[in-house]
Amino acid sequence: MKKYLVRTDIEGISGIVSYDQATPGTEEYPEGRELFMGDLLALIKGLNDGGADEIYLYDEHCEGRNIQIDRLPANVFTYAGKPPYTPTWAGGLDKSFTGLILLGFHSKADSGQNLLNHSYESDIRNIDINGLSVGEIGNETAIAGETGVPLLMVTGDSEGIKEAERLVPGVRGVVVKESCSEFGGMCYPTVLTHKWIYEEARRLVSSTDLPAPFMISGPVVMNIQFYETEFAAKYKARYGEAVFQGETVLSCWASYLKNKQDLFSPVL
Repeated sequence: MKKYLVRTDIEGISGIVSYDQATPGTEEYPEGRELFMGDLLALIKGLNDGGADEIYLYDEHCEGRNIQIDRLPANVFTYAGKPPYTPTWAGGLDKSFTGLILLGFHSKADSGQNLLNHSYESDIRNIDINGLSVGEIGNETAIAGETGVPLLMVTGDSEGIKEAERLVPGVRGVVVKESCSEFGGMCYPTVLTHKWIYEEARRLVSSTDLPAPFMISGPVVMNIQFYETEFAAKYKARYGEAVFQGETVLSCWASYLKNKQDLFSPVL
């Protein structure tokens, strides 16, 4: 069975250059959501036309209520509302999946003037795993690798795709816009980006040349460097002073990568 899990975000979607376009409740969000659904439907059609059996979506953005499920075909199943990752449930992933696809992702926090760069929350300056600095692309790829599932495809801005390609040589990347500054980019027409996403997804299903799962060797230690914000204060209150170091607050512990929920539970 050809079965795929797609994690969806919005900042790396065609035409998105502002958090106002990506934030539910803002005036520009309806436009941003429509752009998001355009990229997502192109991906799903490409996978299905290529011969996918089942497609699962996990909505990563904001509260996880961005996908319009009434526009999806019958073989597409959606995790909405961001059900928490746990050490025994990796956000819906397990060994039965052919691969992971990241739709609408972006470069990691503190990466210069890259378009809409961040790592989950604006309070987080850096995440590293055993010394490797990662953002959302790297962390989700490592979680997938721990379950034996490879990262197969990423769509996003030019810098986000470069980040994915450095992490996983051979991953299929679709650049939907060029990063020009933190809040500016050169956007390709959606008539082109939807075609590129569709074609890459369709080819992917029939490909036998797939990247290997991304694996972290040895015991896992994750370091999270925060800016001094309310988020960091809540995190410190949860875990205690003993795990923090330095002026910007650095937390480190050994754990399964799947326990990503530990990182966000203080603000839930």
